[in-house]
Amino acid sequence: MFLILIFSIFFTFNSLAYDPFLGDLNCGQQGQKACSIRSKEFWAKGIKFCDRGLKRIKKTCTNRKRNLIKDQWLADSLKFQRELLKDRPYLSQPLLFAHNSYNNKADRYFLPNQYYSLTDQLEMGVRVVEWDVHFVNKALRLCHGTDKHLGCSRHDRPFYAVVEELSQWIRKKENKDEIVVLFIQEEFEGKHTVKAKQAFVKPMKQFLGDLVASSHQSNLSANELRTMGKRIILKSSLTDRIVRDDSGFMTVPVNGSDITAKPKKFKKLRRPKGPLTKLFLNNDGYVKTPEQVKMFFLKNNPGPLKFDYITPHLAAMAVWSWDKGQPQWDDNKLCTTINQSGRWESSRCDIAKPFSCHLNDQWFVTEAKGDIYRGQSICSQEYPGSKFSFPKDGFQNQKISKKGGEVFISYRKL
Repeated sequence: MFLILIFSIFFTFNSLAYDPFLGDLNCGQQGQKACSIRSKEFWAKGIKFCDRGLKRIKKTCTNRKRNLIKDQWLADSLKFQRELLKDRPYLSQPLLFAHNSYNNKADRYFLPNQYYSLTDQLEMGVRVVEWDVHFVNKALRLCHGTDKHLGCSRHDRPFYAVVEELSQWIRKKENKDEIVVLFIQEEFEGKHTVKAKQAFVKPMKQFLGDLVASSHQSNLSANELRTMGKRIILKSSLTDRIVRDDSGFMTVPVNGSDITAKPKKFKKLRRPKGPLTKLFLNNDGYVKTPEQVKMFFLKNNPGPLKFDYITPHLAAMAVWSWDKGQPQWDDNKLCTTINQSGRWESSRCDIAKPFSCHLNDQWFVTEAKGDIYRGQSICSQEYPGSKFSFPKDGFQNQKISKKGGEVFISYRKL
């Protein structure tokens, strides 16, 4: 009896910082101390010292499967393209959308929809993420199960843990202007709805609350959202039946394109094979080739593109602007040209080239050539009323590049 009492005190003392809806805020995440076996967090996360994608080194949780993507050109190019559309409604932008982003191989999910961790998906340019949220074993968890929770277990990742991972990423100094759309597929209706709702709202408020846009703000542009300090757009598959006004998080359906993509070859992380994979993962019609992804982003106002198995190679297919390794600004290259491959590159300003001219919804390329300083005058002469300009999306860029040859556009190093 004495030993039972000692063990009870021992575990109770180490569980004081634990909240069933938030976990232990002092351990388990990147940069925090590793949770001990005496912590409820250790058991709630499936007998783990640290959250998924992390490992324990000298009693501290450090990276294991996060922050693997380091392609600066890809990150910069996609960000550049988003910024060109910063005055358009954010949800109308051609954003990369990760289907079941939590269900990834890096976090050791069975039959994954993605290869990389949530952090790395965001690093490669994903800006819409989808989470299936179930109430399982008295906790809100992310799992790829049925509406009756078939396929879910107590070993699936706690909801609060993935919310905290998103919070850590979006609050980094280098991500201070980034906006993420969080698409929630709610699977927690029924007799546990009230408790499940509390388990949803509490971590959202704790980790992301000040950043979440209200329902009437969700259709604003990136510029407008940033002005208000809002950088999370919360969307739901079940409208606002579960997460209502009193939570502070209104939810409405999201419109997007149900097209996903998968690479032809991927040597390090292979897609699972077998009858179970075919049964559960091949029925969505999401698998497309890199060429199809590339063509999608050349459409007029295509909206978000939904992916399974997104990789840096596939994400790069969404880049229509800067050529690989560009721009390379220097004192002699302060102007921009669309090259013969249809991509942008930094260029000298004093070499004679034709110009891109914009009038209403039409794009023209001049017959006459000149240095960059003659752009507006030549556009006005050949196409009265037009402006020497540059394209804002892949659809406009394609209209110019189809003319062939190298063409000056008005974009210059700021």
